[in-house]
Amino acid sequence: MVSSRSVATMTLKLLSALAAAGIISTYVANYYSRQQKDIDIRFALAEQISTSATSAMETSRRVALGEADITAKDTYDAKSGSNPTVELIYQTGYGKWVTDSSVIDIKMHALFGNSDIATRNWRDLSGAIQDIYRLGGYEDAAPRKTDADAARHELSSVCQKGLDQTFWTDVVRAGNRDKSNVEYSLLYPRFVDATTCQAATLAQSVINKKSSVAPWPSRLLA
Repeated sequence: MVSSRSVATMTLKLLSALAAAGIISTYVANYYSRQQKDIDIRFALAEQISTSATSAMETSRRVALGEADITAKDTYDAKSGSNPTVELIYQTGYGKWVTDSSVIDIKMHALFGNSDIATRNWRDLSGAIQDIYRLGGYEDAAPRKTDADAARHELSSVCQKGLDQTFWTDVVRAGNRDKSNVEYSLLYPRFVDATTCQAATLAQSVINKKSSVAPWPSRLLA
């Protein structure tokens, strides 16, 4: 015959086992939930980086190579030699990039802290895009040289493949309005290739690197 004390002891052990199982189950579920959330956030950020970079470079290219002038030829002012519609496209696109890059910058630091991916890698890409974008609006050699030199240091050596000294000299020499120059028309496609390469590299790094959203298991019960 089993004593009441034995029954109580067995019941207590059973309840303890069930409680432990419940904690472990919650722990595991919480862990994998965090992992999935981390993956979703990183994929969304990688997509945002790629989309924003592509949009900025496309707008800059359209203005720099005269495509925007062609589609907005009816608003060209011969007296001033300018086109307010094109200027609006340029300024709006630049403002959008500044806003997009600021949002991405906040997310990068929130997710990856002071790691290289959130500081040096992202800073180089965003800086290069900003410098190259501004090149589309300059005619004077001095500011063009400043931004060209900055972009040259910000683009990685891998993504700069083929952008030799002659290329950078042409960037400085060719004014924004010299759109009939064949050499100048070749500059932006190569810029686009270089920045697309760098954006893709960073996006892949964002996807591959765990963020602060997925902490080590020991922190999940805190």
